[in-house]
Amino acid sequence: MEAKKELINSFLTICYLLSEGDGQEKFWSDKLKELYSKHSFSDFHQFCDLVLFHQIFESLFRQVAIPYHVNISETKRWSYKAKATPMYMDMIILDECRYLYDWMPTTGMFSNAIKDIERQLSFRFALDEVAKHRRWYNPEYFFGTAVVDHFTKGFSAKTLKPREAIE
Repeated sequence: MEAKKELINSFLTICYLLSEGDGQEKFWSDKLKELYSKHSFSDFHQFCDLVLFHQIFESLFRQVAIPYHVNISETKRWSYKAKATPMYMDMIILDECRYLYDWMPTTGMFSNAIKDIERQLSFRFALDEVAKHRRWYNPEYFFGTAVVDHFTKGFSAKTLKPREAIE
């Protein structure tokens, strides 16, 4: 029972930290506080969205958490009838996105590394694509990371395909 309570409390703390609310700084390491104090919009090439600190924080958090992101383009959806009851089934494909997180600098090196414009652009375009997969499916994470708006051809936000009826 104690392990369950600890797991729930840890999960709530993670959700709180990713929501960018007041008072989170007490949970931050000294390196993260230093990174926050040096954060400036002018350090980043300006595209559709400004780089806000929560995007950096989320990326750094996911770098150590080994995240999986939904891949909307590869998700499969079916519907069928079981006797008289309509049934629905989704096979949600997840992508580990190691290309994004393996390449990303750690907290202590982030400020200097992101000043390299080629690295910054690669990172931001990869993050934009991750965000476009979850745009209409799970919008609470990586909010405001668009490099190009989702109405531009070739950069559109992904949508779930219609269900395929199984007879």
